[in-house]
Amino acid sequence: MPLQMTTQSAPVLAPRPPLAAYRDDLARRGRGSFGPSDATWLSVATILGHAVGVPTESRPSLLETLREVLRGDPILSQTLSPASAGPTPAEHDELDAVSPIVRAVVQRMEDEGAWSLAYSTLSILVEADLRLSAVERGRVLAQMGRVAWQAGAIETSRDQYRRVEVLGRAARSAELRVRAWTGYSILARLRGNYPEVRKWATRAVDEADRAGLVALGSIAYHCLMVSAGVAGDFNAALVYGWRAFEGAAGDPAREAEMLINVAQFLYETGHADVAVHGFAVALAREPVPRVALPGLGGLALAASAVGDTARVHGARAHAERLIAAGAMPYEAAATLVELAAALAAVGDAAGARECRARAAEIATRHGYHELSYRLEIQSAAPPPARDRAPHPLDPGARAVARAVSSLGLAGSGASTGTDGR
Repeated sequence: MPLQMTTQSAPVLAPRPPLAAYRDDLARRGRGSFGPSDATWLSVATILGHAVGVPTESRPSLLETLREVLRGDPILSQTLSPASAGPTPAEHDELDAVSPIVRAVVQRMEDEGAWSLAYSTLSILVEADLRLSAVERGRVLAQMGRVAWQAGAIETSRDQYRRVEVLGRAARSAELRVRAWTGYSILARLRGNYPEVRKWATRAVDEADRAGLVALGSIAYHCLMVSAGVAGDFNAALVYGWRAFEGAAGDPAREAEMLINVAQFLYETGHADVAVHGFAVALAREPVPRVALPGLGGLALAASAVGDTARVHGARAHAERLIAAGAMPYEAAATLVELAAALAAVGDAAGARECRARAAEIATRHGYHELSYRLEIQSAAPPPARDRAPHPLDPGARAVARAVSSLGLAGSGASTGTDGR
C-alpha cells in the first residue's frame, strides 16, 4: 500500500566520490545496473565534482557541458527545460541555472533507488564554493533530506531539513519554511509520531496556502491525509488526499501518486468500485515503478472486492513485468502480498501461494519484518469478504468520490468542478 512505509536500521548516508557511491547503490540493489542512464548519472556527478574543484579561470562553462552530456541521453534530455536550454547566464548566476537541471537528474536517481549517488551528487552542488542563491540552496538541501529518509538515514535527513529551516528564516522565504516543515512532518510519520505529523503539516499547509505555494502544499496535505487515515477519520483523509491531488495538477507523476492514495482510502472505506476507477486513472499516467507497484496492488485488491477477476490478473501481469525489470525490493514484496490476497479472494489459490512464497523470500532476505507478519496473518486467514458495508461518507468525502468517478483515463483531470472541501 502507498501509505505503508518502513525503515530498516539507521544507516549512515554521507557524501562519497561518485563512482564509490554508485557501487554502494549497486551492492544494495543486487543487480548489474539501474538502467540505460547510469553512465550519464555518473558523468553529471563527475563533471560537477571536477568543475567545483578547479579555479574559476580554468573552468569551462558548467551549464553548457551538462547540456551537451544530457542531450545525448534520450531519457535525461527531458530534464533540459526550454529555459535551461537558452543562452548561458552570467558567471555569478550559472550555478543557479545548473542546480535545477542537476536536481532533475537526481530525481531520476531517487526514482530508481540510487540514493548514495543521489545524495553525493547533491552534496557536491550544495558545498561548492560557487554562488548559489539562498532559495536554490534550500531546495538542494531539502532534496538531500528527502533522499536521506528514503535511504532510511533519518537523522541525516533531519539535519538537512534543519538547515533548510534556518536558511528559510534568514532569507525570509515562505517556500523554504514550507519545505522544512513538510520534511519534519514526513520524518514524524516515519517514526509513527502522528501528533507531530499533524503539527508540522498543519503549519506547512497554512503557510503554503497563504503564500500560494500550491505544489508544495500538496505534499503537506498528503501528510495530513495519512495522519487522518491512521486516526480512522476517513472522511477527512479523503478530503486532504484530494487537496494533495489537486495541488499536483500538471505533474503526472505526482498526480498518480496522490490519486493512488485517494483510491486506497476509497477501497478501505468499502467504495471499491470507485477505487478501481481511481487506481486505473492513476496508473494510466504511467508512474515510475516505485509508485506504480503500490497502485497495482491496490487495484488488484479493489478489483477482487467487486469480483473483477480479469482485472486482478491484469494487475498481477503488469506488476510481474515491473518486478522482473528490477523494481525496488520493498515495493515488490509489498505488492506481492496484496496480489496474493486479491488472488485468494477471486479463488486463484495457486496464484496466491506463488505470490506469498515470493513475497516471503524477499521479506526474509531484506528483513522486512512487517511484511513477514502480514504474510503470516494472510496465510492463516480466509480470503476477505466482498460484501462489507461501505463506510458512510460525509458531504466533503462524497464530493471527492464523485470527483474521482468523473476523472478520465487521459490527461491530468484534476479540475472536476469540486475542490472536495
